[in-house]
Amino acid sequence: KHTGGVDLDDEPADHEGVKVFLEPVDAHGDVLKAAGSVKVQLYDLAAAEADNLIGEYEWSVEETAENWHSGFLAYHYSFECPWQAGPPAHDEVTVRAEFTEYLTGRTFTAQTVCKVRPAAGD
Repeated sequence: KHTGGVDLDDEPADHEGVKVFLEPVDAHGDVLKAAGSVKVQLYDLAAAEADNLIGEYEWSVEETAENWHSGFLAYHYSFECPWQAGPPAHDEVTVRAEFTEYLTGRTFTAQTVCKVRPAAGD
């Protein structure tokens, strides 16, 4: 629910990418810290089909562990995904995330649409 556009250069004009938050949950709905790898794909579905994949990112098991955050009411992984080929042409980006659990090899997927502020004039 917190995934969305992010200002990576601390200047509040345009978003320079998307910050993705993942919360693996068990059968009871409790967030758990599980070892695994992550793959994130960003799509601008309003663009032509040949051009709608606007970013693809992968983190190994070790890299994923470094992106775990816990504290008061916060238990999640977070990943910054800067634009790879410039900002999208539209203000909605579809985020598809895959979490492959290390122990069993099972892959879990989630998808959401988030709002972004593309660069002015795009």
